[in-house]
Formats: sequence, C-alpha cells, structure tokens
Amino acid sequence: MSTNGKLYLIPSLLAELDAREECPPSMIAKIKGIRHFVVESERESRRFLRNLIRDFDIDGSNFELLNEHSDYKGIRSLLKPLRSGFDVGLVSDAGCPAIADPGADLVQEAHLSGFTVIPIVGGSSILMTLMASGFNGQKFCFHGYLPKDNVDRVRFIRDAENDCRKHNYTQLFMDTPYRNKQVYDELIKTCENDTLLCIASEITGVTEFIKTMSIADWKKAGCPDIHKKPSMFALGNYYGSFGRR
Repeated sequence: MSTNGKLYLIPSLLAELDAREECPPSMIAKIKGIRHFVVESERESRRFLRNLIRDFDIDGSNFELLNEHSDYKGIRSLLKPLRSGFDVGLVSDAGCPAIADPGADLVQEAHLSGFTVIPIVGGSSILMTLMASGFNGQKFCFHGYLPKDNVDRVRFIRDAENDCRKHNYTQLFMDTPYRNKQVYDELIKTCENDTLLCIASEITGVTEFIKTMSIADWKKAGCPDIHKKPSMFALGNYYGSFGRR
C-alpha cells in the first residue's frame, strides 16, 4: 500500500469575500490537515488560508513558490513532501490552480511521478464567463492573455472573430486589468457589428458585472466601468443549439 502523499488542487477566491461562506465544508475539511503548500504568492495564500480557517497553523506550514519567475528545472523538488507521505496543496492567487496558471507544470510532474492528484471544486472565471455568456458551451477556446503588441493584438481579435463566426467556437480571453479599456476599444473598432461580445468583470464580487450584447449595441452603450478590475472577454455569435433567432 502506497504511503505517498496526495497533491490537492485548492481553488482560491475570485473576489474579496468571506472564504468560510463561499467555500464548501468538504473543501475546508480537506485543507485543514495540509501543512505543505506550493503557491503563486505566499502573501496571498496566507491571507486566503487565514480567511478560510481562522485557527489555521500558518507559522507551522511550509510555503514554496511557483510562479512565472520560477526555475522550472526545480519543479520536481517541490514534490518532495509527497514522497515522505505528506499531502501538498497547490494554490493559485485567484481561482482554480493550473488554469491559466504556472501550477499546470507541477500537476503534470506529479502525474508522471506516479502521485495522486485531487482537484477540489471552486470558482473559475473562465468557466463562469462561459456559463453566463449565452455562447456555445460545447465548443470553446480560452486564449489567455492578449498579445502586448498592438498589431498582434488586432490580428488576434480578427482571427478569433473569424473562428467564432465560421466554426461557432466561443472565444475567451483576458488582459491585465489596466489594459481593459484598451481591449474594449480595439474589440469595438475591429469586430463586425453583429458579433456578440460578453464582458464579465469582478466575477462573484460585490460589483460583479456580466453583460452580453452585439458590438453595435456596445457602441451605443459605451464601455462599462472595468478599468483596473479583473475582467474576462468572450466573443460569440447567434448560432447556438437552436440556430439563429
């Protein structure tokens, strides 16, 4: 019988909320016994754990960093506690770990090393945007962050809209919050008037905003208040399971 520990994928909150109210008891129960964590940011993860479990032994826990600045050659060393029989929790700064997150490399290494990987249910801004958009949920593509170069970004938007209109693939993407208004402007300028755009901002937060309209209607309505707010964008069209209305 294996005495190896298990790698738990722990979703953090998408917004500043009371974690004890937002997270299911089963998730809290699983996390209580974990003392080894691989995190995107130690500060954010400590805050999340204190929010989730008031008497959690933070000082008695070990935190290892895994983010965009990490040396991926050292990923195997992050699995050492598993070999000693200790469970490890993988925590992203916001939402589900390993989704648009460097933690995917650790999960893959865990599988290839023969360890058990257990995902815990939690909020994903990508899936929640898809759910709320009204777009095709059977064929979709998440592109992550938009290209930084203006020319490349416009080319990406045109290609994404093309794929959406020709093949009915919902196109999901995001950018750093301070560029949200710029993304909105480029979508409005580049896309056809009858293309549908969903903007989902601060999902699950107290100022959550989710709206789907045609580009023509967005032009009339103007840009919503999304500056410096975590937001997702999705392109879709009128062809769903029941055809054009």
